[in-house]
Amino acid sequence: MGWPQQQAVIAPLATNGKHVRGRVRQVELLGHPGKLAWKQDETGLKIELPPEPPGAHAFAFKIDGLDLG
Repeated sequence: MGWPQQQAVIAPLATNGKHVRGRVRQVELLGHPGKLAWKQDETGLKIELPPEPPGAHAFAFKIDGLDLG
């Protein structure tokens, strides 16, 4: 698993998905100091990534606003 070129897409978090309720309010890339551009629509949660990863190890997104249920 390498660093994605420009965008990460999380299809199960689509606005019409059956696994979650609610809307995403905020997305963070843990370890990255800046804000990320993102969009949630009927195809998934699309997150614009910085050109370089914030470190040399595993990465995680913090996603606020969903009810997992």
